[in-house]
Amino acid sequence: MKITIIGTGNVAFHLAKAVNLTSHNLIAIAARDLSKAQDLADSICPQSTKVCDIDNIPDSDIIIIAVSDSAIKDCSEKIGKTNAIVLHTSGATSINSLKKFSRHGVLYPCQTFSKCDDIDIQKVPFLIDANNQEVLETICLFAHNLQRNENGIVRKANDEQRLQLHIAAVFASNFTNFMWSLAHDYMLTQGLDWHILEALVKQATDKAFKTNPYDAQTGPARRKDINTINKEISMIKDKEVANLYSLLSDLIMKRY
Repeated sequence: MKITIIGTGNVAFHLAKAVNLTSHNLIAIAARDLSKAQDLADSICPQSTKVCDIDNIPDSDIIIIAVSDSAIKDCSEKIGKTNAIVLHTSGATSINSLKKFSRHGVLYPCQTFSKCDDIDIQKVPFLIDANNQEVLETICLFAHNLQRNENGIVRKANDEQRLQLHIAAVFASNFTNFMWSLAHDYMLTQGLDWHILEALVKQATDKAFKTNPYDAQTGPARRKDINTINKEISMIKDKEVANLYSLLSDLIMKRY
């Protein structure tokens, strides 16, 4: 199939890499900033890949809108009449944002992407949806092609299900990373090496998936060790961080 990707960000970068490893033909990268599109094409794609404006997309079988949620509507409005399957990659945006197209759907990769990361696309789950069964089956096959893995996780998920998953992903990834950021900054202010926590973080992650997060919970709040909790809160100079420590400790104690 002939594939066009709209966007030059992290998701577009990794999807372009994945398409380039399949038998599909990445014929174009479209973007508002053509210099960024050219950089992406030069770094990943064959010389035959065209760089174009969003309103000048060549004939394609699948057009993937891989841009920020807030830019999806603007991009879709610029795409002319097409018989291509038009997809967006958002977990929090309705499939109806693409209803102007006769064949449309969603290809949401449940993963955090950065261009500097080496992502194993074979292990990335895809949540998909479509406006009809024929389109859904095509998207499902395409997702498995991207994974190059017949046993890869590809699941149908409607708007509400994807949004619920996205909320869980924010807790599991974005908020967790922010906690690591707070720990990192605190370690630096205390003159300690952040990498001391590496084994702890990896063990906690492994344990949560080998059992489940509820059973894996440890720490002073899990033990209801009020003395330790109060002592540590008193040592945190940043009042907002101290309040966060207190709030999370209270939530853990209530849960257990």
